[in-house]
Amino acid sequence: MFQRFFILALFLTALTIFGYDAGTLMTAEEESRLALEAKTPEEAAAHLDTAVCLYETAGQEGLANAAFFGNLGSLYLRKGDLGRAILNLKKGLLFAPRDPRLQADLNQARQLRADHFAEEPPSGVLPTLAFFHYDFGYPLRVNLAIGTWIGFLLTALWLLWRRPLWLCALAVFLGIAALLFGSSAAITAYDLKQNTPAVITAQETLPRKGDGEAYTPATSAPLHAGTEITVHRTRGEWSYATLPGGIPAWIKTDDLAK
Repeated sequence: MFQRFFILALFLTALTIFGYDAGTLMTAEEESRLALEAKTPEEAAAHLDTAVCLYETAGQEGLANAAFFGNLGSLYLRKGDLGRAILNLKKGLLFAPRDPRLQADLNQARQLRADHFAEEPPSGVLPTLAFFHYDFGYPLRVNLAIGTWIGFLLTALWLLWRRPLWLCALAVFLGIAALLFGSSAAITAYDLKQNTPAVITAQETLPRKGDGEAYTPATSAPLHAGTEITVHRTRGEWSYATLPGGIPAWIKTDDLAK
């Protein structure tokens, strides 16, 4: 209990230092607790709505990390909003891909969906060789790329005056590390820009083969909340996306979140 309180205190202190309103999150956590203790479903729903609103406010102010998205995803899961629950939990995994709590909550949300699709994890030798690309969060890889590049530049400047063997080896190591982390981060950034992860939030939506109701349906049955898709571009009220199984289709923009 003391350890959890100590970690929470450090987390809130860090938020205060970097300009976030720690009081907002403390109030949100209190509202989440009150929802669990509520005597009626209506009262619980009201507290959950307040907690979600406070978390969304903190997110609009720039707060983004694994704990934040994990807590927000859990709140949406308790509300029964599978689409936004899955979306926020996946955002949390961008910061901590191997976080067991995020993975457990995401698996639970996926099991509650009306539509079930097989999740295919990365296979082959690449995940083993480039483990950092899959095991390290995207922001961490960005920071490591910047840090190792700065270290490489400082080491290179030092080499202008002295060239001991260990310093040469360090420069090579930092240069390779900067290249690897930088390439990994760049690949992720490009992929997120071109293939934006999204989730259907509407209770039911029917994908089309074109950007209008007059086009033929792209699937034999509607898709439901929580279905994970990849959005490539948006054209007014419609978004072009890839559905599970690699099916290209147009979906109403208001029926999804990204």
